[in-house]
Amino acid sequence: MIVVGLVLAGALGGLLVEHLWNPPNGMVYQHHWYRGLISIDPPTQAQNVDQGVFAGVAWYATVSCLLGLVLGALAAGLLVASELVTLAAVAAGGLAGAVVMRVVAVALAPADPTGPARTAADGTVLPDTLHLGPWWTIALLPGAALLALAAVFLLVTPRRSTVISSSSSQAPPREPFPDPAKSPNEG
Repeated sequence: MIVVGLVLAGALGGLLVEHLWNPPNGMVYQHHWYRGLISIDPPTQAQNVDQGVFAGVAWYATVSCLLGLVLGALAAGLLVASELVTLAAVAAGGLAGAVVMRVVAVALAPADPTGPARTAADGTVLPDTLHLGPWWTIALLPGAALLALAAVFLLVTPRRSTVISSSSSQAPPREPFPDPAKSPNEG
């Protein structure tokens, strides 16, 4: 149930990233697409041409971390199985959800503009595709989920106390480090 929830949340996160991100525009000039080109007579590029690319990564990172924190804490709060089973489910589900989130966000984004630029007329404005940076960014969702899970386990979840009964059939506990002043035959 935790794994399925994280995968579905990843799909919704991908929708959210694509909705929040505004693709940067570019212009076709001599059958090549240029990000940030705002005029072809003379060719002029806007400032901060990579701002839209950074915004895509930033939205992906923000949504991943927030989803991970909320769902990790929720998984810990709704603990049904043992802590280790929950830990494994959050790790596996978080990773699967992050991959689904990335695939959904990229699939819904505009297509790569370099293909249509080959046949487009000069001055045609085309949106850029979503660039999400390196693949290690998929570790953000499961990492945040595991962080929240660990925080709830360590700070909120009550501890189970283990009582060891002492019976006469058991040997008395040994000292971890024997006293060198005592001889080995002394008790």
